Formats: sequence, C-alpha cells, structure tokens
Amino acid sequence: MLRGAKGSQCIAFKQRYPDLPGRIILQDVPQVVEETRRNPLPGFEGIETECNDFFTSQPIKGIIPTQIKYAGLGHLLTNPDIGARVYYLRNILHDWPNHKCIKILENIKAAMAEYSVVLIDEMALPERNVPWRAAQQDLEMMACLAATERSECEWESLVNRVGLEVQSIRKYTEDFDSIIIVTLRHSIHVDRKSY
Repeated sequence: MLRGAKGSQCIAFKQRYPDLPGRIILQDVPQVVEETRRNPLPGFEGIETECNDFFTSQPIKGIIPTQIKYAGLGHLLTNPDIGARVYYLRNILHDWPNHKCIKILENIKAAMAEYSVVLIDEMALPERNVPWRAAQQDLEMMACLAATERSECEWESLVNRVGLEVQSIRKYTEDFDSIIIVTLRHSIHVDRKSY
C-alpha cells in the first residue's frame, strides 16, 4: 500500500484474506515507517514496511506474470518469487493537483506489468447533484491543499493522460467513495456491468 500510514488497510486486508499467499508491504516516507515500526497497531504482525516516496520510482515491479501486489497508500501484497499484481492508493490523489497526480501515476505505471492493476480508493463524483458531504470535502481539499475531489470524467481524463485506462468505477458509499480500477491501456479488462 502506497503511503499506508499506520497500516490499518493492510491489517484489514490481511484479516479478510489470511490464507492469501504472498507478502503485505506497507510503503510510506521514512518518518512514518519508523513510527509504525516503533508503535505498530494490533494485528500488524506479518506486515512488512518499506520506505518509499511515491514521487520517486516504485521499487516493486511487476515482471513475472504470476506476481501479486497490493499497494495502497502504503501497502503492497507481493510474493518474492513472482511479480506485482495490484497497487492500492487510498485517499492519496485527492491531496494533490493534477500535475502531481500524474507524477505519482507515472511512477506506478513504470513499475506495472501487463497484468498489473491500480486500485484508486477515492471519491468519484457525479457531474451534477453532488451530496453535500462530498461537496464539503471537495471545498476542504481545495482550500487546504489546492487539490480536489474528482468527478468520474475527471478521473478518466487524469488516468488517460498517463497512458492508463479506467476499467471500472465502483461506488461503495452514498457519498461516492469508489474503487477506480485502472490498468495499462489494452491490458486486463474488467466487465463494467458485472457489479
């Protein structure tokens, strides 16, 4: 998981899929990784940590077709004998303007194999009739970070600018929290109508 902070998403993933083969690796900047190592959350046992800044190259690359990788705002599930499968980013890209998001996504894209998937866990707003909580969060992102919550169209445009492709956007809350499934162009395709 990229920029995974204390690892709560890694822990939840490990608890949900305890028998899944591979490793779970939380990636974050050095000071966060050191704090996580000193004061781990309950359930953190078995999760590895790695220092990495997502504005630099992604060190875990998808090379061999059978690799699994879970990267999400700091967490990666990977098997050392196989390659990278999934990069997971949760509430990361809404903190950054488009040009910074492009850099983050370019670094991930450079590490991806044809079978790799990026899971972006962010709001994907409609073009109209946005719920008030989502609109409030969008304004907070703009005021505090010069960033934004994005609409589905804005996500597709941003991802396309990097040479990636949105396969599916799956809303999981009323406030449009969504999983945006992204692949290399012309690689894995997810049936948009299956969910």
